[in-house]
Amino acid sequence: MIIDKAPVSIPMKPHIKKFVLYALDKREPIQVTERQFLGSAIMKALQEKRLHRFDRVLDLYTDSISVILNKEMRERSPKRAKLLFINVELDIHFASSLIFWVKAQMKMGSPANEACKNFLATLKIDETEYSYDAAYKVWQRYNERNRKLNNKQA
Repeated sequence: MIIDKAPVSIPMKPHIKKFVLYALDKREPIQVTERQFLGSAIMKALQEKRLHRFDRVLDLYTDSISVILNKEMRERSPKRAKLLFINVELDIHFASSLIFWVKAQMKMGSPANEACKNFLATLKIDETEYSYDAAYKVWQRYNERNRKLNNKQA
């Protein structure tokens, strides 16, 4: 049996694509392994049993990323509907990276709002792809969760 090793195109939000390419320091098509966070996200999506409906948000996936899946991923019959789910997982990685960036920048003396702007500028994410307000809101929600957690523990 011949298994297709042709690149697979996965619909993606533009800011997520820029984040992935920056984080992996790669060009398309990306040879995916399970050791990379992208490969891990793809495997999670392919193993996902729950039904996800992306009909209402499909217009947000205006970009795509080209990947070459490894043998294990190809054997799981990667359908487009399942692969769309990686956007959810990668959005979590994006937010975590943003938070980590802001924390590091703040330790170096930058204010949080400036750190959010720098994060987006470094990844070359423009305002139409992901707004500064959205980035700063991720930071604010993180702080609020931490405050609540710390108040419960005190």
